[in-house]
Amino acid sequence: AAAVVLVTGLAVAITGDIQGKIMTEVQPMKMAAAEALYETEAPADFSILTVGTPDGKTEKFSIKVPKLLSYLATGTWDGEVRGINDLRAEYIETYGQDPGAKYYSPGDYTPPIVITYWSFRFMIGLGLLAAAVAGWILLATRKGKTPEGKWILRAAVALPLMPLFANSFGWIFT
Repeated sequence: AAAVVLVTGLAVAITGDIQGKIMTEVQPMKMAAAEALYETEAPADFSILTVGTPDGKTEKFSIKVPKLLSYLATGTWDGEVRGINDLRAEYIETYGQDPGAKYYSPGDYTPPIVITYWSFRFMIGLGLLAAAVAGWILLATRKGKTPEGKWILRAAVALPLMPLFANSFGWIFT
């Protein structure tokens, strides 16, 4: 089972990378919200952790990996990734005010940043954690050894749930 998690985890990472580039092209606001990227950047940094204002319009604090978002979103290290504020202004200019908005300000066209940002993080984080736990289990069972210890047994029990929850957070993100 651990080997299957590693192989399928690699397949999900490859297809997720492809889908991320497509999402950046056809749903730029979704990518901006997933990264809490308020201003357009080229190159764009990948957010490990970002804290914004309660209205979701400004970044207050962040921990970032330089240029990584540009690569993940566009396939180049210096690619431009459009920000929430620029996209919001463009959508209002193009489509006008959104009179049907129930969960956000009329004309906003912005998804709930907190939900989008954290569901994306949990989706990726649980997927990576599942792969790491699977690797740990495979190392612990090399050459027919039976792993001992409460932590590896707990991890083995939790392993099947990690991809399930990662998938669930992926649907919330979607």
